[in-house]
Amino acid sequence: MKKIDTTPTGVNLSRRNLLKFSKNTSSLDTQTRKIATINPLSCLAYHKIICYSCKDICKEHISFQGLFFPEILPSCDGCEKCLHLCPQNAIILKEI
Repeated sequence: MKKIDTTPTGVNLSRRNLLKFSKNTSSLDTQTRKIATINPLSCLAYHKIICYSCKDICKEHISFQGLFFPEILPSCDGCEKCLHLCPQNAIILKEI
């Protein structure tokens, strides 16, 4: 029985070429996401000083436990708005 070549002309199906293709597509699947995190040592609110500068700009992604102790919610999209408003630079972006 004769094998029929179903590949279009000009297509290289060598192992090396197929592995190179799979490496390029796997990098698209492993995209990292950034989320803001608060350093409690430099955050004014953690030191019992009333400061809502991060929450004022991003109410949907930052919540406070009482008057103090801000918390970044998992819904944070890493927009960096709170980074620039924090007077102590206590907020940084972390890749997850």
